[in-house]
Amino acid sequence: MSTVRERIYLEAPFTEAAGALERRLGLERDHQHGRCELTLVVPSSEGRELARVVVAET
Repeated sequence: MSTVRERIYLEAPFTEAAGALERRLGLERDHQHGRCELTLVVPSSEGRELARVVVAET
């Protein structure tokens, strides 16, 4: 079984982080119905990265 973990870095004060994350993931009311576009990056042992843009649904 495979596991995919995604990290999202937001520039927001700590007190506003939860709201900023909800907006980024499209979780707030009337916002994209829980869909967002993320870039999935997988580092390799050779110092390179494999990246792909994916659509996430929550």
